Amino acid sequence: MIAIGEYEEKSEYNSLKNVKDDLINFRELFETTLKYEFVCKDKNKLKMTKDDVREFLDEVIYKFKLRKNLNGYDGLIFILCGHGDDGNVLVTSEGDSLSIDKIHSDFNCNEMSSLKDIPKIFIINACRGKKMPKSHIIGMRGRPEDTKQRLYHGHNDYGFFTIWSTTKGHIVNDSLLFSKCTKEVIVEMCKEGYSLNQMLHEIRNRIQKTWDKSWSFAEVHFSKKKKNILLKFFLFNYKIQVFPSNSGKK
Repeated sequence: MIAIGEYEEKSEYNSLKNVKDDLINFRELFETTLKYEFVCKDKNKLKMTKDDVREFLDEVIYKFKLRKNLNGYDGLIFILCGHGDDGNVLVTSEGDSLSIDKIHSDFNCNEMSSLKDIPKIFIINACRGKKMPKSHIIGMRGRPEDTKQRLYHGHNDYGFFTIWSTTKGHIVNDSLLFSKCTKEVIVEMCKEGYSLNQMLHEIRNRIQKTWDKSWSFAEVHFSKKKKNILLKFFLFNYKIQVFPSNSGKK
């Protein structure tokens, strides 16, 4: 997980107090409840420059032997929290930006063939522009077999599943509601064998009862069938609307 909540004054970005709670929620979900191996830079330090992020990703690849996947991982989950902006970028503490599409591509089959047959989930809680979203109903984007419609983030491989906390070009407020509801719903529904499609709709419904005027945006990039614990996360292709937050912006 990359969690950036502290921003330097020269960056012109306000610090995000709720990123610390996002980190706590996601750690409790994946490490404590689901017993996954959870990795972040420093749970007590939410300041990361562009170079820090790059070094962290390099360290993760090296430490966990991902180039050859010698540890035999059957799935990877990437969580990015912080300020964002147009062009699918994550803003780092000094005000610089890092392409999220580039992070995607660093783990595709061309760059890391060892991971070509395992699912990679991206959960991203950051702005994607400066517009305030207006709520309206969103349906299916297209048939699951329509590969061209699903290649949306610019990476050149399958096996990616991306959940954004807002739609392209829009802002999202600084709130822990997205991570809180995600944790609560998955903890409750995972044991019962529900699909991620059902979980995300439940997340949407719970957030709708609390706030208005924000979004969650899910996109599926998965093609190869493989029996592992994360397969149920890759069964549907959809956008869904949810309503997080109300204090500050990411």
